[in-house]
Parts: sequence; structure tokens; C-alpha cells
Amino acid sequence: AVVSTQSTGSDLPMKRKEPEKKQLTAYRATRLWNQVVNGFKRFMPLKTHRVNMIHVYQDSFKRDDAQRWLVEFVSESELLKPISMENAGLLLDKFTEMGIIEQVSSSKSCLRTPTIIYKFSSVEHCRVEKLRALRYYYRTP
Repeated sequence: AVVSTQSTGSDLPMKRKEPEKKQLTAYRATRLWNQVVNGFKRFMPLKTHRVNMIHVYQDSFKRDDAQRWLVEFVSESELLKPISMENAGLLLDKFTEMGIIEQVSSSKSCLRTPTIIYKFSSVEHCRVEKLRALRYYYRTP
């Protein structure tokens, strides 16, 4: 390896510019979202669930279990503020909307009953991929 011995005009070593605080906080929401989604996908305990002894769902979880898990996960995180059970339910609704999880059992009474069974979607972030495809298709030359 060749080491340059040229002087830069001063005897002090060159320092890299520190990133501005604005740059550090610019993508904070995205980092937090990714932390929650990745943690949920990696650590949410999955079980086998039976409905009326007829339907069997492998690698699935109930809504109330997921809500409790999310509340605990977020409260243990140093970067996130604790959330309520209601907010955890809204977060599950957002996961469903974004295609991260999907509902495999339905309840006739209410969409937010604790016995609803979910599983992770086989299509990774399908809504995000659709948006990326549209952005690519409609980009200006």
C-alpha cells in the first residue's frame, strides 16, 4: 500500500464532515416502521390454530396475541414510545392494509374481534411493490 506524504496545508489530520442533525432525522419514521415490521416478522410467535375443529391454520396467530406482543415489543424498544392495545390493533390493521399480514379466518360479528386468525403474507409488501412498479412505469424520461 502506498501512503501519501503530501501536506494538505496544515499539520492537522483531515476530518470527515459530521452529518447534520437534519439528515439524521430525515428518515426516522421509515427506520422506526422498518424496526417494528422486521421485529414483528422475526419474533412474533406462530402457532397452529383450529376453527370449529374443521379448519386448521399452520404458522398463524390470533389478533389479541399479536396486539399483546406488539405492546410488549414496542415498550421494550429504546427508540419507540409505548403504545396502547387500541393503537396496536390499528397497527395490525395497517399491516393488513400494506399486505404484510393477511386474515385467514373471518368473524361475522366484527372485524376486530380478538379471535381473528392471521398469517404472514406470502407476497412480501405487495402494496409497496405495486407502487414501485407504477412509479417506474409513469416516470418521466
